[in-house]
Amino acid sequence: MAPNALGPYYVNIGYHSPQAPHSMTLPTKTWNPGVSGGTFDAWSGTPINAPAMINALIDRFVPFYTADCQFDNYTIFKQLLPSDPPQPVYSGVFTGKVGTGVHTGWGSATELQFLARSASFGLAKIVLLDALTDDVWTPILTFTGDFAGIYGEWGLDANGWCARDNGQVITPLKVTKNMNQKLRKEYHYD
Repeated sequence: MAPNALGPYYVNIGYHSPQAPHSMTLPTKTWNPGVSGGTFDAWSGTPINAPAMINALIDRFVPFYTADCQFDNYTIFKQLLPSDPPQPVYSGVFTGKVGTGVHTGWGSATELQFLARSASFGLAKIVLLDALTDDVWTPILTFTGDFAGIYGEWGLDANGWCARDNGQVITPLKVTKNMNQKLRKEYHYD
């Protein structure tokens, strides 16, 4: 794959807040077809059930959302070469994946960016839109609680998440919280 390409496999996750539908795309190791949604190759060498891996990461996201935000569905795509058209290979629907509102503060037109370094020295990120900010806007450099939980699940050896350089996510760098200017305009907050 080309540097920073999404493939060869990735997951698109659909969710919605009261303001708008959103999606995020996260690269993975190889997906293998099979019963119950197939498996992803994992860093530990033992394949992991694909829906179980995806659901476990979503469970780490829900504390950053209010109860009126819901994770809806996911689709696994195959794109072996950057020039290949993406092909959906499996999809599923989330059940009961709603925000738990553990965190507080402003949570509209916001973005939480979890930044990490991969084993191949590339950068990786997860962006949560319309997520709760705890009204703290300074970067987080020490990871505890739910912040550590996302990094832990994302880089777990038993999982198959990766950065766009196909390296394992291994080094948490920082979490930033911002107002997303595109969403501010879309929501008519100006």
